[in-house]
Amino acid sequence: ALTLYGLADNGQGAADAEYGSAGDQWFADFIFRCPVTTQAMWHSLLNPSTYEYELQHAIPGQESQGAIHSSDLPYVFGYFPKSGNISGNFGEIDFRLADLIETYWTNFAKTGNPNSSGVPTWPEFGNSKSFIRFTQSGNVTVNSELRKPQCDVLREIFKQRMGN
Repeated sequence: ALTLYGLADNGQGAADAEYGSAGDQWFADFIFRCPVTTQAMWHSLLNPSTYEYELQHAIPGQESQGAIHSSDLPYVFGYFPKSGNISGNFGEIDFRLADLIETYWTNFAKTGNPNSSGVPTWPEFGNSKSFIRFTQSGNVTVNSELRKPQCDVLREIFKQRMGN
């Protein structure tokens, strides 16, 4: 695990342009990304209608810290607060992204599928472990196996600790 974060052999940690410092990467992988991906893997075995996303679009004015936990709330609910930790200088990209995310969530609530005409296709998680990424520029990209090497190692460590 240390090698994946640039910490092996007394390394100082490897920063990543998308995921931040080694410490930020480890924390988010351990607390958020890998548990969610693991749950998606389990859920998709029983229910193919499983979807995963990653928000990389930071709150405007908070780009230096990246998209942190709860950064998606303004986009999911279409509420752009003027103060507090998720407030920012929201603009046209943010409003378009909110419309898109609200459409996905509404479709999913209605039908169990986030897709409809007029929005980029969001593939089921499935065997390819597909997910969509909402980028800083407000685009949607389709990807697979979110942080696979890191999550594989963290899952293995968890199994060993659990005696399994």
